[in-house]
Amino acid sequence: MRIRANSYLSVWILGLLLAVGRFWHFFVGKTFLYGDNFSLMVPGKLFTIEWLRQGVLPLWNPLLLAGITWIGDINQSILYPSTFFFLILSPANALNITILSHLVLTFAGAYFLARRLKFSYTAAYFVAIVWSCSPQIAGSINNIATLQSLSLLPWIVWAGLEAQRSLHSAIAVGLLVALQLLGGYPQYVLYAVAFSFLLSLSWQRETKFVQAWLLAGVVAIGASAVAWLPFLPTLTNSTRVVQSLDQAGSGSLLLGELMHAILPTFFYNPALGIKWGFLWSAQPNVVMYFGWFGLLLLGVGLAYFKQAPRFIKTLWLIFAVSLLLSFGEAMPWFSLLQHVPLFGDARGASGILQLTALSGALVIGWSFDFCRSKNELRWGRVLWLAALAVILAGVAWLVVSRAFSPLWEKADLLLSGRLSQSVFHTLERDALILKNILQAATFTSTLLVFSLFFWLQKKYKQLLVCVALDLIFNTSHLFFFAPKEIYSTELAKNEVITLMEEEDLTQYRVLTRNYNTPYTDFGAYWDALAVRQPFSDSYIDAKELKNYEHLQRMRSGATPDWNMAFGIPVINGYTTLLPQDVQERFVGSTVIEASINNLPEIPTSHQALAEWSVAYYVRDTWFPLYGATMPEELIAETDNLALYQLPAKPRFRHEDDSAAQLLERTETPNSISLLLDATNRRELIVADRYDKDWRATVNGKEVEIDNHNGMRRILLEQGRNDVQLWYEPRAFYVGLVVTATTLLACLVIFLPRKSKI
Repeated sequence: MRIRANSYLSVWILGLLLAVGRFWHFFVGKTFLYGDNFSLMVPGKLFTIEWLRQGVLPLWNPLLLAGITWIGDINQSILYPSTFFFLILSPANALNITILSHLVLTFAGAYFLARRLKFSYTAAYFVAIVWSCSPQIAGSINNIATLQSLSLLPWIVWAGLEAQRSLHSAIAVGLLVALQLLGGYPQYVLYAVAFSFLLSLSWQRETKFVQAWLLAGVVAIGASAVAWLPFLPTLTNSTRVVQSLDQAGSGSLLLGELMHAILPTFFYNPALGIKWGFLWSAQPNVVMYFGWFGLLLLGVGLAYFKQAPRFIKTLWLIFAVSLLLSFGEAMPWFSLLQHVPLFGDARGASGILQLTALSGALVIGWSFDFCRSKNELRWGRVLWLAALAVILAGVAWLVVSRAFSPLWEKADLLLSGRLSQSVFHTLERDALILKNILQAATFTSTLLVFSLFFWLQKKYKQLLVCVALDLIFNTSHLFFFAPKEIYSTELAKNEVITLMEEEDLTQYRVLTRNYNTPYTDFGAYWDALAVRQPFSDSYIDAKELKNYEHLQRMRSGATPDWNMAFGIPVINGYTTLLPQDVQERFVGSTVIEASINNLPEIPTSHQALAEWSVAYYVRDTWFPLYGATMPEELIAETDNLALYQLPAKPRFRHEDDSAAQLLERTETPNSISLLLDATNRRELIVADRYDKDWRATVNGKEVEIDNHNGMRRILLEQGRNDVQLWYEPRAFYVGLVVTATTLLACLVIFLPRKSKI
């Protein structure tokens, strides 16, 4: 038993060493930036933990879009364990720990899954490396909700294979699926369950297959009810359900991107600012990559398809079908899938490549064991071909590095000036592209030579190191590392707090130009970061790539969603489930090109701003005006920010738009307590978004909250009024009871029972 325990421990230790070695930057004062983590996930966690520290679980968020449900936005993963990391650690350290822990988790899951399929120890480690270092895992790090959900995929597949063995195993499947849903990305749950079911169907040896999966389904639904019950109505009322086919098709795989399965940095390397060729006008997708030695084993596995066992053939089926589905809108069945619940509300068809990646990794693991027993394969010849590739790529890289300019000029002359006269081709661009390709080819082919050599010598530990280096090198272009200070919440480092310190944020909201206007928002910053000189006129230079001062300045300006970390209410912002009524209010329709995640630009003259108590306009003065006209009244300035006054009605007001004279006010995300005099006033209007789950009492008597043009309106009594409003999401509380009951039942089943004497 001790030997077995030690072997289990070694898996976790090796996974940790791999994760730490891959992201050593975390231990020298660095952290991840880029994508949703910076603009949405970390600020969301900070908002959540700020209230948790005050003993309040925030179910509503009053700081975005005049109020949105917080517990209904499953992407925020409020109830997932990573929230605890942010509760006890600094934002950057919490993010780093979240990433490292999930990399170790998914490494171990892939290993134990391979062992469950009776792969050798070495093959299981091979699978764990190929999966945990895959582009799918690497790409998911830019949004911790996707990382949290994706990391559990191999565990759910493993549990599915175990489900038929015992009642406990079937329950474990359900609990893991529930945990994956709490991780924050529902679409990945569908992928995981489908993969697990199909593989266990091909593997099943007992007659209790159907019963085991039915029990697992009941447990999964019950244990996750606290998340999906409030999520479904939120999804139904969001612009996700009215997205166009073009929006749904974003993230579909392009045929040309399959070359990244051979060389991930071909024409695309964000770390170097390269974006070229067929990707020039397209949003790149993360394509599966198995390393060159892994690709060889994948090819061998296909060659011996007929000799493969049934479960390997099933893996090949999953591989092929998921790859085809990843092409999304390019395929005729895409429009039909939009009628399937959840699939029709999701985007990013290439996300299903996670199944391609895991099934491919498992096929490679089987092929590894299969090839070791075969002597007919001529690996020596492959080794010599790989050595020739190293020589050719290395020489070409050396030539390009030393004498590219005269070679380019001669090529331009032969092409009658087509290079120098091209809109796209320049000497600097072409040099960087070729150097990038040849450097990657040289390094990767060198690792292939060593891999083949160690394979022939049966030195499998060294072989695994080469495979890991290949994958780490060829996914490193997806990462940017910045000082931990980019996530600072210190008041002294955040100008917007200084800018707004004299303003009334109880009665009025803010419109932030940093996110409201194109070319000044986070999306434009990410584009400037990933496509830099000489491929664009990006302002991201070597200094920015070291200190990220522009990024910190945007955070300090409360560019959404950093306003949540500073307690500043904004009318715009970034959310995964934009309410349809917000879209209608500022755009006029949800039918035509709904924005899905955020509002398009809102002009400062928009009449709805005054109705919704938007009295302030914050502008980052570093960005040019791009021809825009600013409001006339400038009321405050700091080094980088300017604050303008907008005409607005008070947030708490009466039917004649006069401000309510508040004697007392206490507010949390879930409740508002007011004491006011209402002489000659009949109504109180609260310019917060109406939601049927808000309730109210006036002087202890429950009253109806009316929908007043999307706001809340309640009737008052003459004289003094003690007004209490609170958010009571019934779906959440029902889900909480169902989840608690399910978990209690599971606990009773898992508790050891005393044997009868």
